[in-house]
Amino acid sequence: MTGRSDASLATILLTSHLVKRSAAPLSTGQFWDLIASVENPGRLLGMDSAALGALTGLAGAESDRIAALLEGGVALALELEKLDQSGIRVLTPFDEEYPARLSQRLGSSAPALLHVAGPAELLTIGGVGVVGSRSVGREAMEVAEEVARLAVKSGLPVISGAARGIDQTAMSAALEAGGQVVGLPADAMAKLLKDPSIRRSILDGSLCLASPYSPTAGFSVGSAMSRNKLIYALSRVTLVVTSDDGTGGT
Repeated sequence: MTGRSDASLATILLTSHLVKRSAAPLSTGQFWDLIASVENPGRLLGMDSAALGALTGLAGAESDRIAALLEGGVALALELEKLDQSGIRVLTPFDEEYPARLSQRLGSSAPALLHVAGPAELLTIGGVGVVGSRSVGREAMEVAEEVARLAVKSGLPVISGAARGIDQTAMSAALEAGGQVVGLPADAMAKLLKDPSIRRSILDGSLCLASPYSPTAGFSVGSAMSRNKLIYALSRVTLVVTSDDGTGGT
């Protein structure tokens, strides 16, 4: 994990689920609670449990947990190297490429980690969010396509969740129109990257995929619901094209 600041390194050690460890990684809320007391997590590197407890005021079990997490660098370093070779970078709020919009708009709900494939600068522009149901008719698809084309004409990226239905329709229309797209999948990013068309769009700079979840983590309803706030936070405005009556995350 060379080339990272101590704060970025400590954040990854404290919150990453990339490898199994004896201590459970901190949740987003637990991480930001810790930051509220120490500001820079890099200060914690090299401390033993007693020193951590004295600095943070945490009870023995929790300071033991943090100490154990901060010692797990070797396995994580190997996993991060593998991710980097596959085209996935891991960003923290202490990295320059991390989108400030997430921190500004979400505060302590902003993800501590963001796995990114493609040009991270697309996350900073503030695009047009287009979301909706998975099962839709032709009329709704045409609305999504037209809005995506209008966003491209305005020089703004389309931001969506990469799910079947409205999301993929809007994203495809924007790419076909020569625009840029940000996809925030709730499914495994590593699986999406096996699609040749997705890899081509990433390589030519027109697509950025980003996710707070482990790149191999499968879909879950909870992940999809939590992911939605990232779409809204990165967008200047979000259009809900369709919404199922009484069901669905939209």
